[in-house]
Amino acid sequence: MTLKISAILTLFFSTTCLFGQETDKNGIEKRMTICLKDTSIRTQMDMRRCVYEAVSEYQTLIEALTLKLEQYLSDEGLEKLRLSAEAWKNYYDKESAFIYNLTEERIGTMYNNIAVSDLLEMVRQRADLLESRLNIYRETRDDKK
Repeated sequence: MTLKISAILTLFFSTTCLFGQETDKNGIEKRMTICLKDTSIRTQMDMRRCVYEAVSEYQTLIEALTLKLEQYLSDEGLEKLRLSAEAWKNYYDKESAFIYNLTEERIGTMYNNIAVSDLLEMVRQRADLLESRLNIYRETRDDKK
């Protein structure tokens, strides 16, 4: 429960701070790397906070990429994207619960680190997929001009 509250707060604060910042994958990865290299980072919890912030930023990026994709799709494509987005959210919720189950069944900070790393990889992959689709649609539109 505490972890969910922490994730929600991280999402709120990181999304409110995102306006005016670079919100592409490179920017997210750069900010996470800077955060992890910060000399004030002393605990594994501090390191996980850096990764949670990246997860939250990736979630925001996923939403932004989904909105951008909508500009390129037909009505049928929009419906498929909507269904895909719903399925993704459902998958993310269920997979997150499974990932966090590890921390509930095992004691030790290592398992928390594994869980947050798995979450990061999951949102990173979704962002990569949406970005690649967006690039294909953009290229196709540019080719038609």
